[in-house]
Amino acid sequence: MELSLACQNELELVHHWLPFASRPAFFLPGLFDSGLVGGVHRFRLESPQCQLMTQVRIFWFAPIGVMDPFVPGIGISVILDHPELKALAQRISTGDLQLVGRSLLQSASEDFYDRFALPS
Repeated sequence: MELSLACQNELELVHHWLPFASRPAFFLPGLFDSGLVGGVHRFRLESPQCQLMTQVRIFWFAPIGVMDPFVPGIGISVILDHPELKALAQRISTGDLQLVGRSLLQSASEDFYDRFALPS
């Protein structure tokens, strides 16, 4: 299976970035089967900042039944080294982390929802 992510600008790419992973990782919205978790697949990333073909491992998924405002999709982690992704990660980590990604599976309407609150 070949996975792909096409972004028109860096902000759109940053919204797919998963900052908690130790390797470059992205959220891909869509309907996927849970059997894909743990598998290695080809991945094509296209954005103005970087275009590459690489391999990724799917490390989690959200099924179709997730509650609004969350969306179904998968989390993928890049398993090969790419200098351009390291540079992107460096730029993101020094930027405003409020702009980075969503809380797990959160939809683009994040402005209207708070992240999960932890008990005091």
